[in-house]
Amino acid sequence: MAVLPVNQPHFIRSNQKDAYYLGSLRSCASDVFQIFAGARRWLEWRKEVELLVELAYFSLTTFAGFQTLGEEYVNIIQVDSSGRRVPSRGRRAALIVLHTCVPYLLDRGLVRLELNLQTASEGFRPQDTRWLPARSSVSQRLQSAVSRLSDQQRKALLQAIYLLRQVVSFLHRLHLGIFYLNGSYYHIAKRFTSISYKFLAGPHSPQLPLYTVFGRTKALDSDTMRPPLLLGVHHGMVQHKGRMSSLPGDVPAPTTNLLAALRLG
Repeated sequence: MAVLPVNQPHFIRSNQKDAYYLGSLRSCASDVFQIFAGARRWLEWRKEVELLVELAYFSLTTFAGFQTLGEEYVNIIQVDSSGRRVPSRGRRAALIVLHTCVPYLLDRGLVRLELNLQTASEGFRPQDTRWLPARSSVSQRLQSAVSRLSDQQRKALLQAIYLLRQVVSFLHRLHLGIFYLNGSYYHIAKRFTSISYKFLAGPHSPQLPLYTVFGRTKALDSDTMRPPLLLGVHHGMVQHKGRMSSLPGDVPAPTTNLLAALRLG
């Protein structure tokens, strides 16, 4: 079995397949949570449930030294910056934290700060109080700090939060545009941890068509993704909507036996 560089279609197909299985796991977890805790509690803790599902999925696959179901589907394995070794356990743990926990904590922190600023500025307590637990020492210190700010400072912070959200969104689109140019890292977390992929070319490996962009030949399935002509163009497949084009062969059915994936090494 030959070990070859990975092209954009393999990244996209792998991410698409992982998003499909994660969506199924989130749906199952949400159903179970609603049965035991009710719909109201699920609405309050939906993001936390989704985070736990992602942590469980990547812990049972990436952290444990296995391929994810998407990586197995397109026959790719993770390698470190040398391109010859499997990433260390610490590097894989850092990848999982950056890919799942950091976006969640950033969003939660911004929402918490924004609600505190709005509460202090407009003089009312928001109905969405799950981000502002009254007995939390962190929340109390944050509320105390916000209450000492002037109205002008609060408005400036609210504008800064909005600007930060726009910057994060732009950086994500910029990273995606760079991916289409060199095809190295599909996720920002993998760029920070220098984790790339190698393709295990076997006799039954799917062959994807080629296209030419900017004078360079790239591999991409035209039904799955259109190459952006500008770096900032965002495509809709980053957030999987459940629509997938077909590869040669049958798509495997979802399975809960995540440890049945091929071990790296």
